[in-house]
Amino acid sequence: MKSNYEKLGLPEDAPKSLVEKKYSSLMKQFKNRTDEFGVMESDVEYYEEITGAYNDIMGFNHNSYDDNPTSVIPRPVRMAWGKVATVLDSYKLAIMIIIVLAITGYFIFMQVRNNKKEDISIKFAGAYALETIASDMEKEIGNKSNVVSEPAVTFYTIDVNTHFNLASTTEATQFLGQLTYGQIDLMIMDIEVYNAYIDKGFFIELSDFLENNKNNPGFDKILPVVYTVEDRSGIYALDVSNCTFFEDLPLSYLDNGHEEKQMIIAVCMQSKRQELSLNLVSEIISTAKEVVTPTIAP
Repeated sequence: MKSNYEKLGLPEDAPKSLVEKKYSSLMKQFKNRTDEFGVMESDVEYYEEITGAYNDIMGFNHNSYDDNPTSVIPRPVRMAWGKVATVLDSYKLAIMIIIVLAITGYFIFMQVRNNKKEDISIKFAGAYALETIASDMEKEIGNKSNVVSEPAVTFYTIDVNTHFNLASTTEATQFLGQLTYGQIDLMIMDIEVYNAYIDKGFFIELSDFLENNKNNPGFDKILPVVYTVEDRSGIYALDVSNCTFFEDLPLSYLDNGHEEKQMIIAVCMQSKRQELSLNLVSEIISTAKEVVTPTIAP
């Protein structure tokens, strides 16, 4: 039976420095051979033999065997990662909880940041369509306005050609939820949409607003949308179709059964930014160029 020194091809009295050098040379030869021809069963046996001999001579524990000697990743690195993996496996439930909390926290942070960034939420509802991406529309409004700079603009498009199916019903339900829970500050709509939602109490009354601003620019050219039902009457919206504020915006007017475009504006009852919304309404009204025909909502 060969001695450990014979297995390495060394004399019995070889110093450990020579053993170290010889083992390193044999391992390089082994690596080059297996890289070129692949690992055979005899290669595994050879590796175990010379590594066992080397460990015995050097006084190393046999647990230092490399289970994958041909790996491009050094064994110390693989051993360190194995220890890390063991620790991670022990605390995997806690780690998963931390990851979930971190992701949740990130989305909450982004939502809060976006809410802080947005000046106002504007919804175009009815026979309107966006000609480009929403961010372009938001930028144009921000550039035109001295009141808001970061509006959030969304659309609920519905006209005479809209087909009522599952998709349109879902969109209508989402729109109703946005109105109910204060996710819309300012509505710009056609008269059909206004008539459909006015009796649900979604808009604030504007008589005091008109009275307080009657001497401001444009207010003498704007007529209210009068709402009258039995013994109840009020002004909950204004017709701003004659305002130049909306000119040059990437906005298309679709077919809603009327020859003239209609732009009815209202401030939402559940909005938390009603004062800012009214300031923007004042700014829009200041661009009115002529008196419009009164619009009466039944």
